[in-house]
This record gives sequence, structure tokens and C-alpha cells, in this order.
Amino acid sequence: MLVIIGLLLGGILKGQEMITQAKIKNLINDFNGVTVAVVSYQDRYRALPGDDKTASTRWTTQAANRWQRQRNRRRRLQRDRHPHVGIAACLQVPAQAPLSPGRGVAVSL
Repeated sequence: MLVIIGLLLGGILKGQEMITQAKIKNLINDFNGVTVAVVSYQDRYRALPGDDKTASTRWTTQAANRWQRQRNRRRRLQRDRHPHVGIAACLQVPAQAPLSPGRGVAVSL
């Protein structure tokens, strides 16, 4: 009986050790990936990321504009599908508004 308990306990401890080692290995790999990315940027553009004075001439705002257009398009679609949402957003309802009698709806006048 003690042999079985010992084997189970040893297996559990070994499993925990393997999980810890895998977490450490993943962390080291992530750190190495960041290091490789920084060195690649420095090799390509002759400057460190964040300290690159010519980055504004190299990187355009087209991607940012594209995301902004998509966000605006989603908002327009939501407004067109649910016009009551725009009206509800205009109402200023206090956090603890009194309930109207018999309806259970917060009222703010």
C-alpha cells in the first residue's frame, strides 16, 4: 500500500516539475523572440524601435485610417439597425434613479 502511495506521490511531483519547466521554457522562448525582433528592426532600419526618428516617413497612417473607417461603419450600421439606442444614449439616467410607479423603470426628468 505504501509503495502505491509513494509511486502516486512521485508521479504527481514529477508532473508538477515538468509543468514548471515548460512554463520557464516558454518564457525564455518569448524573450528570445522579442530580442530577435528588435535586432531585425535594427538591422533593417539602422535604429532601435521607439528611437527611430524616420519612422513617421516610413510608416503611413493608412492602416489607422482603415481601422477608423471600419469602426465608423460598424457604428453607422448599429445606429441604423437600432435607432432607439441613439435616443437612449442621449438620456442622462442617474445611477440610483427612482422607479416609476407600477412600471419598474428608472425615470429621470
